[in-house]
Amino acid sequence: MGSGTPVADARAFLRLHAPFSQMREKDLDFLADHVEAVRFARGEVLLAPEHGAPQACYIVAEGAVEAARQLGARRGAGVEPTVQLSPGDAFPVGALMAERPASSTYRA
Repeated sequence: MGSGTPVADARAFLRLHAPFSQMREKDLDFLADHVEAVRFARGEVLLAPEHGAPQACYIVAEGAVEAARQLGARRGAGVEPTVQLSPGDAFPVGALMAERPASSTYRA
């Protein structure tokens, strides 16, 4: 990200993106202190329904993440792209709040 400490870099990045830019300073500090940078190869699956309920919230820092949903119950029915996530976007918020598997597969 930048040339400061990992926490300072995370804080500066988060400050640029809603909803993080609207957070109180102490909450932003807590989040920046607890983020973990993880890199994924292009095309790599980050999260899928078969992984079960997610244990973390992902925040896109660079590149893009594409979410796609399986069409129909049959495996060969194909997939439908649902959203393209870019830096600052967080996912899978709904699955985390409901403590259920994500409904889409997320790929770097």
